Amino acid sequence: MPAKKKTQSKPIEMFESALKLFWNGKYEQAIKAFEKIINNHPEEIALGAKINNFINVCNSRLEDEFNPKTAEDFYLTATCHLNNDECKESISWLQKALKKESHNDAYLFTLACAYARCGEKEEAVSTLKQAIKLNENNRFYALNCSDFKELEGETGFFKLLDK
Repeated sequence: MPAKKKTQSKPIEMFESALKLFWNGKYEQAIKAFEKIINNHPEEIALGAKINNFINVCNSRLEDEFNPKTAEDFYLTATCHLNNDECKESISWLQKALKKESHNDAYLFTLACAYARCGEKEEAVSTLKQAIKLNENNRFYALNCSDFKELEGETGFFKLLDK
């Protein structure tokens, strides 16, 4: 007797495997598996539409998993935003970090950097002054930090570093 033929197509088998990842909460892996189906089987338009819905749900669940609670979490999130030139978002996260740890000179220094990059010169100088008051090493760091290049002509910045 001949072996039974599989009735499911390769994309459907791949979809079922991706769904298992999805239902097991392995959202990053599921996204990769779903995207592989779309990339390898663009002719599966109806399946592709379903897959896009699952990818959206995976992304949503991944975003929901990110729930920073500590000042350090807020600081790391702010740093990521600052590294992506998203200074307004960075400022918001740093302010949250400072609500939890108001005397953290690293948070203040980074906030000063974010203010400077956003063009908020007075806030940058004022915040940097606080950071230096908490840790004199921040004066040296500021001299060598490219984020403060725009402040070099500012009198307050010059006086702050010239001690």
